Amino acid sequence: SEVNKMVSLLALRCLLGVGDDSLAFESLKSNGLYSALNKIHLSEIAGDQFVTLRNVKLMADLATERNMPQTSKCLHRLCSHQLAQTGKFVLDIDEYEMSLGEIQKSIIRSASSSKAVLEIYGEIDVLVKQYREASKEGGRNSFYSKEDLSWFARDAHNRAIQHDLLGDYQTAAKLFATALNFVPLCSPDVQCHGQAMNAAYQQVMSKMTMKRDSLSSIWQETW
Repeated sequence: SEVNKMVSLLALRCLLGVGDDSLAFESLKSNGLYSALNKIHLSEIAGDQFVTLRNVKLMADLATERNMPQTSKCLHRLCSHQLAQTGKFVLDIDEYEMSLGEIQKSIIRSASSSKAVLEIYGEIDVLVKQYREASKEGGRNSFYSKEDLSWFARDAHNRAIQHDLLGDYQTAAKLFATALNFVPLCSPDVQCHGQAMNAAYQQVMSKMTMKRDSLSSIWQETW
């Protein structure tokens, strides 16, 4: 209802106004505000209304400005999830532009664990598989840009190399596979490295075989 929407958005603004990062994060994740905001957002999608989404993005940016890292990460993650639910990759709301790719890159940059990185790349991978065909007939808001996909491929590949050097072959293999999934959709300067990227992936798979790991265990443990 409109009352629930007003109360939830007011609660979010008040938490940012207080400026206590731990309190705001706890209210979002443990006290149900995160779920409440997403539920309201889902009810708005059918009518092409994105009031909640816009407010979440504005408050996420404000949390970043006010040095509230936990809250910022949480709200940007919610914003990414909500924007993905709309099926749009670039959304203009009252002259305020949101790019799903830019939001997800921000989440990846600030991620504090490999689990968090794998989680967001899992979401990206699903969206790529879901929308890559439909995007051929759509505009700039119907799919990731080549620049975004190239950034994802490079980042996932570089992170995979780091995990390979650390002996974390399962995480490395998943990130190598993710990067390779994006390569055919990337700019030529990334596509030209596809063969070398695949070779690195095969080397990690060989190391995993020697350790008796399996690809199926990667998917079960990381997603």
